[in-house]
Amino acid sequence: IPVIISDDYLPPFHEVIDWSRFSILLAKQNLPELSRILNSISPETSEKMRQIGQRIYWQHLQSSAKVALSTLRLIERRIL
Repeated sequence: IPVIISDDYLPPFHEVIDWSRFSILLAKQNLPELSRILNSISPETSEKMRQIGQRIYWQHLQSSAKVALSTLRLIERRIL
């Protein structure tokens, strides 16, 4: 499960990808809670998050062509 520790970082394609479905988004001030948060994730939830992350990777990030298509979708979404 990806862990993103930041107060203001926006993950790639955040407008079209719901990163909270497959990663942990953590403010810097909550860093001391990271171990507790990770340990509280059930194996079933962890597996589901892994599967979602893998699907997102293959749909949007796996190749430069898919990144380009995702970028075009994002631009189209902003225009419309």
